[in-house]
Amino acid sequence: MNDSDKVAALFDERHARIEVCPRCQGHGNIDLGYALSPSLSPISGAPEGAIRAIMVGSFDVYQASREAAEIARRSGRIVAFQCLDHVVVLHPGADPDQVARSWWLLQYGETPEDTLSRR
Repeated sequence: MNDSDKVAALFDERHARIEVCPRCQGHGNIDLGYALSPSLSPISGAPEGAIRAIMVGSFDVYQASREAAEIARRSGRIVAFQCLDHVVVLHPGADPDQVARSWWLLQYGETPEDTLSRR
């Protein structure tokens, strides 16, 4: 198995993210999907040898960071993905919420709380 097959397997082995449908009172499930998929494209600013991922759908940086942290933990490798203007890098054992907060501060120049307080 080559490296790209091993990386794809890391993404494929994730458990389904399913939520009970509130509308049908538990008689159905909603597949929530994932924020990250493997990427073969280079990511400028990603560390050499990092597992590259791409954000899909309408997920936020926090969910994507949590998924990346899990893949980093399972693989023992760094995971990187592009989110708007900046690359998010998660090392094995990193706190995904802290990484996402740091990204937010870099991207918007303020904390998430400051941003949300104006909404």
